[in-house]
Amino acid sequence: MENELKPCPFCGANLEKRERTVQGGRKEVAFIHPENGCIILKWKIVDALDKQKWNRRANDERRADTAL
Repeated sequence: MENELKPCPFCGANLEKRERTVQGGRKEVAFIHPENGCIILKWKIVDALDKQKWNRRANDERRADTAL
């Protein structure tokens, strides 16, 4: 999953992979935006829907609109 994530559209940073054990012993893997002074302070990707939202870019949507 980490290779499928685009870098931050504002600062170009790659998201950092974090793993933790949650209640019940299940492991949670999340991808977190690093704290580097970027406009995006807290962004956490846990599931496929989060990944889809993160990877969506306005340019992609404009190209899809003009293709009609």
